[in-house]
Amino acid sequence: MHIVLLGAGRMAYGFVYDFLKNEQLDKLTIVDISEPALTKIKNRYSDTRLAIVPVAANDFATLRSLFENADGVVSAIPYDYNYRLSQLAIETGCHFVDLGGNTNVVEKQFTLDEQARNAGVGIVPDCGLAPGMASVIAAYAADQLARVNTLKIRVGGLPLHPRTPLNYMLLFSVHGLINEYIEPAVILENGVIKTVPSMTEVEEIDFPQPFGLLEAFYTSGGTSTLPQTFEGTIDYLDYKTIRYPGHCHIMKAMINLGFCDEEKMDFDGVSLSRREVFEKMLTLPLNY
Repeated sequence: MHIVLLGAGRMAYGFVYDFLKNEQLDKLTIVDISEPALTKIKNRYSDTRLAIVPVAANDFATLRSLFENADGVVSAIPYDYNYRLSQLAIETGCHFVDLGGNTNVVEKQFTLDEQARNAGVGIVPDCGLAPGMASVIAAYAADQLARVNTLKIRVGGLPLHPRTPLNYMLLFSVHGLINEYIEPAVILENGVIKTVPSMTEVEEIDFPQPFGLLEAFYTSGGTSTLPQTFEGTIDYLDYKTIRYPGHCHIMKAMINLGFCDEEKMDFDGVSLSRREVFEKMLTLPLNY
């Protein structure tokens, strides 16, 4: 079995660890634009089945040849590429899984259903922690009961030793993190699908030590396709992200100030959006 893994970031290490434990794996090819990131992950796991290829995520011509020679592809890169990568998987007859996180992109991927079926290709979006594992667990729990009135999902990846002021560390792409905070969240209310602003309806959750009192608030993408699955059968369904107290207030203030605006601006002759700059600024202090 030959698997291609797109991305050599934090998520990739988990994939590599698990794949290398699979005796049916013959080859695992890791693809990333950063050669240092590829070298680092290859040196971490000294296994002859590992191969690295420095390729940009938008170099679809090169990716096509990799897809054609693989049994399956896992995307651990930002969601922006997942629709085109899904198309490429169908065109090359290669199964495809991604970590998802963006509701609009997943909706576009679902429009490829007939093409994927005709090609005999499996396309499975939203297979991360949340959306992904949390959605599967929630759906399974609901299926075990005769009736469910309310389904509330609470998920958060948190540092054990947080650093102020945000009390957070990057566990996945900063681009995906910002997306969760600025896109509307999809919930069920009175059995009907509706959208609500992310970073609203902050609630307190008291956990045992060492975490103690935390906060949770609406974020986008977490419910995945659960609202469509349970529309009309569950009265209320939502998803909230867990953070240390005060995180939502600080991040929301910066978002309200326009730090995540997509409009391009001139920065000393370089055209960038404020979101692009903000994501770069967050990357260094939130990596520790």
